[in-house]
Formats: sequence, C-alpha cells, structure tokens
Amino acid sequence: MANITTILGTDSISSSRIVLNDNFTAANSELTTISGLFNATYTNLSLTGTVTAAKFYIASALNINTLSCTITPDTSFTGAVKLNGGFQHSWSTPVNTAPGSGNYYLSTYQWNAAAQPSWTLTSGLSGQEITIINTGGVGNPLTIPLATSAIANAGANNNLVIQPDANVTLRFVSGSWYIISQSPIGVALAV
Repeated sequence: MANITTILGTDSISSSRIVLNDNFTAANSELTTISGLFNATYTNLSLTGTVTAAKFYIASALNINTLSCTITPDTSFTGAVKLNGGFQHSWSTPVNTAPGSGNYYLSTYQWNAAAQPSWTLTSGLSGQEITIINTGGVGNPLTIPLATSAIANAGANNNLVIQPDANVTLRFVSGSWYIISQSPIGVALAV
C-alpha cells in the first residue's frame, strides 16, 4: 500500500506542497503497480500468487463455492482426469419418446417399453455414450430396429432386443452406435 503522509490541521497548504506532491507520487506509483496486473486491451488479470475467495463466479460459465463446482459450457480436458470420489451419470425417468439426432443430453435412458415397444436410435455426438434400460415390466421387450438405427456391426436385418430390466451401453463413433457393454442376459440380436 502507498505510504501517505498526513497533513496536520495546523499545517498550511503552501508549506505542505512537498508532502502533497509526495503523497500523489506514492498513490500514482501504487496505481501503476496495480494497473500493471491488468491488460487494458483484453481486461486480463495476471497474478503470480494464490487467489483466495469464498466464491468464484463467471456468469453463465463457472460457479465454484465450498459446496460445488458447476461448469455450464462444454468442457474439454487435455490432461488426465482423476476422480477421488464417486462419479454420477445423468439419467431420465422412464420415457417413451426418443431424443432427436444429436440431442442425447443424458447418459442413461430408462425406456418404458410397455408404452412404446420400439426405439429408433438417431445419431449422437462422436465419443458420446448412452445406456438404455428397459423399464417396461415383464412381457414388454424393447426392440431397436437396426435397419433404421445407427448401430454398427450388427447386421441390417437384425433387431436389438432388450428384455425388461436388462440394459445396453452404446458409444457413438464415426456415424454409428457401437455396443460396448450389455446385461449378461436379456439382450440379443433377433431377426
């Protein structure tokens, strides 16, 4: 902080001119130091130390506080991501309307095959994974017709049939969904 000399009530302004000028020089020097942290063109703040705050917030993008960290836009990590705690996937309540192409916003879909016994998969985003769980109840298999769905390497004349309480996990790569895991029983290719 700038070192400011106090002018006493008994001092005259003319005799305190040097003190006033020194005070302005000290304040100006401090402002120059502070302004050096900012890039006026890009409004950047450059710090070499630690930022300590109770909450860090960037409107519509990042909100960090002691309870959570919410990142709103799509986020890419170029390094490894290490999870020391649990990992939670997003999931739906039982649905019977398929998302449109590129609109798979959840990672787990509970499909109500009792209300809608078939689901035509539309395209996802490359690298995206979804898990489909048939929640239709006994006697209500879910059929994914492969002739109209983007599932690779399964044969265009086959259907993917998921029995109640069974599931399949798919990953979308290069225009096709690939089966990467499934329930040990209750999932089959059928003509």
